Amino acid sequence: MKFNSSFRNEKYPSVRRLTYRIGSFSGFDSRNDIVPKRLSIGSYGYNIRLSEGLLKHSFGIEFAKGKSGEGLPSLQNEGENILRVHRHYDKASGGRLLVYSDVGRFYSCSLDEPEESFVYYMGIKDLSNEISFLNYLSEGEDYTLIFTPNAMYKFGTSGLEEIGDSAGIVGACIHYDRVFGVLPDENAVVFSKLLDPFVFAPEEGGGKIYLMGSGGRMLKAVSMGSAVYVFREYSVYKLTALADPQDFSIKEVLTLSYPVRPRSIASDGRSIYFVAGEEIYRLDTASVEKPFAEFTPLIESAENAVGGYMMDKYFLSCKMRSFGTEKVGLEDSEGLITLNNALFAFGADSTDIVRGIGIEDFSTVPGELSEGVLLALSGNYGFFAGSLTEDGKFYGVPSEKYWSSGIVKPGDAEALKKLRSVYVGSGYPVTVGAESENGADEFKIYGGSGVSFAPLKTPPGGEIRLYFRSEDPIRISEAVVSFDEYGKYVP
Repeated sequence: MKFNSSFRNEKYPSVRRLTYRIGSFSGFDSRNDIVPKRLSIGSYGYNIRLSEGLLKHSFGIEFAKGKSGEGLPSLQNEGENILRVHRHYDKASGGRLLVYSDVGRFYSCSLDEPEESFVYYMGIKDLSNEISFLNYLSEGEDYTLIFTPNAMYKFGTSGLEEIGDSAGIVGACIHYDRVFGVLPDENAVVFSKLLDPFVFAPEEGGGKIYLMGSGGRMLKAVSMGSAVYVFREYSVYKLTALADPQDFSIKEVLTLSYPVRPRSIASDGRSIYFVAGEEIYRLDTASVEKPFAEFTPLIESAENAVGGYMMDKYFLSCKMRSFGTEKVGLEDSEGLITLNNALFAFGADSTDIVRGIGIEDFSTVPGELSEGVLLALSGNYGFFAGSLTEDGKFYGVPSEKYWSSGIVKPGDAEALKKLRSVYVGSGYPVTVGAESENGADEFKIYGGSGVSFAPLKTPPGGEIRLYFRSEDPIRISEAVVSFDEYGKYVP
């Protein structure tokens, strides 16, 4: 029997084994419109620190302790919580924590010697969140000046004293031995007599400067360089006044489309950081920029944002968006988070992203080796002061750490990929995971001094996402991803 036929000449799918090395975890970009994505660039994460090319765990939180290591007291009145915290500095008698409660009362306790309870001073006339604290040295004595919309106070060794009517001064700062503040109801900047922060009357050496225009409500005055920068809701003005504030020049330097979040404004002396809408800005004497644009898509809402510059970092408490339906940290405990659920800390050499804690305010606290951060906590823990730790635990419970790359198409963008394994340089146990559009797989490694191997069976797909998660401390230095790339079938 003879067959008059032949085999068809067909090209079958080819398979290529490819590797992708991640030599550093310093990159991060959560913007969806930035392409192409890379597996080495993070796009989402929490309770992590990006530092020195390493992926580490970030801050933890605990109830605050003084310099001696003993816990600070709590407020004793039922339902009364700490709204604002401020470190009062006194060279003679030591530091004190000054707190303002959500029912308008002032308290303090020592940061150096343990005390059983807060010392109560007085309540203010009208409860307000527009309150300014300024440390001030006058005639050899350290004070904290407190400005509220209705009164001004002086805190020192003799306690808390009401100075008198502040005429509505808020958002105050010290500039060339004068206090500058804003009067929101008058659209004016007010300044004190030289070397006398308690006198603002023009006939006694103080003064007032009115601002025109439609920049919105007056918010805050900030000293930077030789000028005072005046923040309004939708604009920023530069007020230049040296020896005599009456001989001044003022000009608008920035107009914004979204409202400035007043409590986000903070300065390191060289730059001013603030949030408008949900974008973070940095203003210096020559320019304005958005230095952390790659992180701001993580912010769901900055309506109640709180900012501060401490430990050479810009700290920002705000509401962070979720990756899915997950609950992180204290989010799973009813009544512990009321407004903000996240803390960002942006430094020159590191970035921290913390999620699952509620913070209403923060201030600095001295430590044996370095400066620390004191917190006003939200919700049911609000009658305690809190502080940040370096152990990554929330009140002694390990936090979940998470890092994810963006969704990428490595190799040939049109080819099908199947992720096979990941080699990870990790000092601690961590779960390694990968996901395609058709499913995910993960494997827990135990870490150590060498490189660990994570075999994965991720379903084939055109896209790949790599992630790490752990409740242990985390320190990942590098990773090598191995995947198969399938060529197309060609008849």
